[in-house]
Amino acid sequence: MGQKDLSQKHLESYPDVFADIVNALLYEGRQIVKADELIPAPTESFYRAGEQKLKNQFQDVSQCIDRRHAL
Repeated sequence: MGQKDLSQKHLESYPDVFADIVNALLYEGRQIVKADELIPAPTESFYRAGEQKLKNQFQDVSQCIDRRHAL
């Protein structure tokens, strides 16, 4: 992995940068996701593939909205 990838992942781990990226790509720049509502989320998830095969996948950065704070 190159230095550029590490820098990108490091920047994306900041809630304000993450919110800006999501708002730009998904919401055409409207401020739907707010940085102060984001919390870190697990970067590994599990799923079933086919007949009873359990697999996992990793994400570089994962954040979710803290609904207790957003209400």
